[in-house]
Amino acid sequence: MRFPGLFGASDKTAASYSFAHQLSDLSAVIQSLGLGQVVPVGHDSSGAAAINFAVEHPYKVASLCILNSAYDNSPLNIWPEMIVLFADPALKALALAVAQSAAQFGWLLDWQRAKFAEPLPAEQKLHFEQFVAPLIADNFVRPPGSGPAFMQMSAQFYEELKRNSTRLPLVEALDVPVKVIWGELDPYLGVALGKERAAHFKKGSFHPIPAGHWLQSDMPERVAELMLS
Repeated sequence: MRFPGLFGASDKTAASYSFAHQLSDLSAVIQSLGLGQVVPVGHDSSGAAAINFAVEHPYKVASLCILNSAYDNSPLNIWPEMIVLFADPALKALALAVAQSAAQFGWLLDWQRAKFAEPLPAEQKLHFEQFVAPLIADNFVRPPGSGPAFMQMSAQFYEELKRNSTRLPLVEALDVPVKVIWGELDPYLGVALGKERAAHFKKGSFHPIPAGHWLQSDMPERVAELMLS
């Protein structure tokens, strides 16, 4: 599960995309494969699906891993400007105008890319520029583009945060081990937010690493080690 606009080379259907559908898709895959207990790993927008699946189906979850992600209306939240543009109802007309211009949307993608890369050390920045940034750009620009899916999910973003804030008592009652693995160099979702996220879980532990938002790409061996330890 990844950034709401990233669906790889799979078909992008005309169906509506939502946080509720993301959660139901996760449930459907687990059920259709006949899996026993699972370990959901949530990153970015899919943090909500991973946590909410555990809340709704605790008997199906052995443990939970949460990477840099969104969930509730924390006062520590700082969102990427591109998300804010497409999430804020007051900016809807501007967001649609940007989305309809390939040049403007391309500029916005490039500007947001630079903001994510800015705090990374040289080696991680090079990897980000050569691998992660082109992957994101291709998903948005190369047909079939994921722009419509991204816009739908972003438009629901603030409502999802508000809804999840009401579920925090259920999160705090969750009785499974939860590892919160957090990239310290994320320019938006900071270390304080990661610590707060871990503190919401009865059996939560916090594991910061010197990586950016896409920590599983920046330091894959370390992230895997923490997940499996």
